[in-house]
Amino acid sequence: MVMKEAITSFASRLGLWRFSQRLIPALGRRKLLAVFTFHRISANPADPRYLARYDRGSTQIKFRTQLQVIQQLYQVIGLDEFLDLATKQSPVKRHTALLTFDDADSEFHSEAFPVLKELQLPAVMFAPTAYIGSERIFWHLQISNAFNHITDEQWSAACRELPFLAQSGNESVLSSTVITPNDRRLACQRTIWMLDKVDEDVATAAAETLESFVGCEYTLGIKCMNWDQLAELQANGIAVESHTANHPKLTRIDGERAHRELAESKLEIERRLNKRVIAICYPGGHFDANVISQAAQAGYRLGFTTRFGFCRPKSPAFQLLAVPRFDMRGDARPAAERYLAKLVIKY
Repeated sequence: MVMKEAITSFASRLGLWRFSQRLIPALGRRKLLAVFTFHRISANPADPRYLARYDRGSTQIKFRTQLQVIQQLYQVIGLDEFLDLATKQSPVKRHTALLTFDDADSEFHSEAFPVLKELQLPAVMFAPTAYIGSERIFWHLQISNAFNHITDEQWSAACRELPFLAQSGNESVLSSTVITPNDRRLACQRTIWMLDKVDEDVATAAAETLESFVGCEYTLGIKCMNWDQLAELQANGIAVESHTANHPKLTRIDGERAHRELAESKLEIERRLNKRVIAICYPGGHFDANVISQAAQAGYRLGFTTRFGFCRPKSPAFQLLAVPRFDMRGDARPAAERYLAKLVIKY
């Protein structure tokens, strides 16, 4: 790992990563059109309460560095301009990128938004409308919160009384008589990983059962923004679009409910922010042909996925309602430059 970091840093100082980012697309005689996605930008990722990767998020410093690295290769554009390029109304004349953010985390307003304004970059925020300005919490945050509060006395009984914990592969961890920080982290992460594979209603019920078993209030502090904050974003170049209403995995619910999730969230944002909503981000990246059809019927023109890839509007495989995105990675400038270079080589 140390050797890899040293090589990555040395290559960055020589400009090799930046050179490869420019050379390879040039050899293929194509301009890149990419969508990058982010989730939490946190004020304190090292907070010991943050047991899962989502909880910790990324620092503002790391976020600013990633954006600056993106700017080295790409012109960052807004959603309307992206739609023009994606529908071939405008040719892709230079490497271009769209920045997207999922879940409307409240710390976006204090941590990410100021950096975007500083760098004068537009972006898109996908908001789950039933969570906006409410006390509702994503089920995986309820799990993290419960594992923060579980006591030694409750620990030994948890696996016996809550079968889904054992199904998560937690037997060895939960057999401990004294809870260590590592025990909490492993049990939390394994439980979230297992519940992410089941229906949203089942995962939510499990999270509520665990919270009830532990008997704790929610003190993790992570929540969604309110409507006033979203209105401020919208007025400052951050397009607020739909992430459904209740954040379900759309392929795991019936068609009528999926239609409501898509249609009602769109109408709610349009009513609250007096704007036209044109894009949906599928929660968890779950979509199929039926979901695409329902999104089209609900009036969406763009649908964003979690599949990796560049956008190629002239390709027969490209679909406006199945747009690929890249998670942005890299803890420091050399690593971020290397990551973008790998994307160019691989995709």
